[in-house]
Amino acid sequence: MFLPGSADPVALDRAMREALADSLEHIQATVGTRLNLPGPETLAAIAAVRSHRVAPGAFGRYYKTVLAIEDGDLAQARQRMIELVRMVRQEPRFTICVYADAALGDETALYGDIVNPDSNAPPWIAAPISADGFEQRVREALDLIDTADPALAGELRGLLIQVVGAAPSGASGAMAFGSVSSLMLWGLVVMNMERYATAADLVQGLVHEAAHLLLYAHSIDEPLVTNPLSERYKSPLRADPRPMDGIIHATFVSARMHYVNARLRAATSASFAPIPPKELDDRLATLRELYFGGVRTVREHGQLTATGRRILEESLDYMTAA
Repeated sequence: MFLPGSADPVALDRAMREALADSLEHIQATVGTRLNLPGPETLAAIAAVRSHRVAPGAFGRYYKTVLAIEDGDLAQARQRMIELVRMVRQEPRFTICVYADAALGDETALYGDIVNPDSNAPPWIAAPISADGFEQRVREALDLIDTADPALAGELRGLLIQVVGAAPSGASGAMAFGSVSSLMLWGLVVMNMERYATAADLVQGLVHEAAHLLLYAHSIDEPLVTNPLSERYKSPLRADPRPMDGIIHATFVSARMHYVNARLRAATSASFAPIPPKELDDRLATLRELYFGGVRTVREHGQLTATGRRILEESLDYMTAA
């Protein structure tokens, strides 16, 4: 699944939706009466989830429903389910917008809440001052990827449903962010418009977050590792110690970033040079070092599942040959 084109993004999206639909059926069967959910409409919504793509907010509302049920807040759970049922009726189109109420409506609060779930911590993301040509830059970035590697561009278009541009919140103590994706908002990536200011910059961010989405889909039935989330490990990939799941994600992402930059380097010509060759060469060397540093940490401490081993081995096959 490492090389673009070896995994069908349509099938991966279908697997994510099937898992969502199965969980919604369980909610309807076990607490649907207590939530006073309209049975026919809920069943029709579940059928819609199985039949076509759904917006990231549908996944977000599902997770919010589960959390509300666990907290005993049935009124909140009912409200989230009603919103979800309405949302999934129509198949979403691919959209690019900024993190602002005018562009996202209710999704602004939902996305912010899921991206930054600690209500006691300062928010990570904020509305940018202006859209400032963001949509055009994203489309240009996808075109650059398409020129360098059509299979990778096709994969991204199959995985992404919405690209949102945001600004760092600037709040005291807020975590820095470059780009964000979440299993709970399948199909969404949020990009820091200040960090990714050009189309060439956005190539890096889009491929980075799409690699995370790829791993979310491949680990829907089995985690990548069985290390406890409470355990933290040092690696060259991040300054702060991270759970092993985060380290194997970062290791895989480093290989995917190496791949796209190698493809850009191979495609560089007199008429196509979005990134200077010297910069690409330096980036490739750095990514190689980061990748193999991550591999050492995973091999030393990682408790990999069969899925995790397969994913690591396929990335290693690429990086060894590259």
